[in-house]
This record gives sequence, C-alpha cells and structure tokens, in this order.
Amino acid sequence: MQSLLVLTGVSRPAELLTAPANQRPTHVCADLSGLFTVDDGGSDWRVHRTGGVLELAGHGDPVAALRVLCTAAWAEPAGLPDGVPLLRAADAQAVDALRALELPIGA
Repeated sequence: MQSLLVLTGVSRPAELLTAPANQRPTHVCADLSGLFTVDDGGSDWRVHRTGGVLELAGHGDPVAALRVLCTAAWAEPAGLPDGVPLLRAADAQAVDALRALELPIGA
C-alpha cells in the first residue's frame, strides 16, 4: 500500500533516514499541499555513497534532497554504522538543504 509522510513535525527527516523497512513511506512532502501535487521523481540532487557516508550535491527543493538521501540510505542500511548515515555536503546548496531539513552535517 502506498503511503505519504507529511513533514509536519511529528516525524523528523533524521528519523526518516533510519526508518525500518515496514515504516518507510512511498512519498514524502513538506506540507499538506503535497496531497494535491504529483511527485514526478525529478530532482537535481545526487548522492554519492562511500561506506556509511552520504554526500549530497546539487540544488533544488530540500524535500527532494531528502527523498534522494532516503533512497541511498535505504538501499544498503546494513552498511551504515548503527543504521545512521554520516551526511556531507558537496556544495553550498547541499549545506543549505541539509540545514533546512535540520540534518547534521558531518566533518
């Protein structure tokens, strides 16, 4: 069954990155307007994964960045220490997106 997570503050982006498979939503949106829009999956965000490190690069909507990060984190959660990825930003736009999502940026 498809599901939608609305980032209203009950669930945080960091929790979403580490969600167990049976609690992962099909879609993620910033607010309830997401109920009336189509997520075409298009994004200018990219994630490069090296072990437990996810490096975000690109530009655009922070929630689109979160979707890309989740895809990378969920692809091989066993490769992440304690299931938690270390997040890095490849550029200033990625720093802004991670900060907007209140995700910690690792060194």
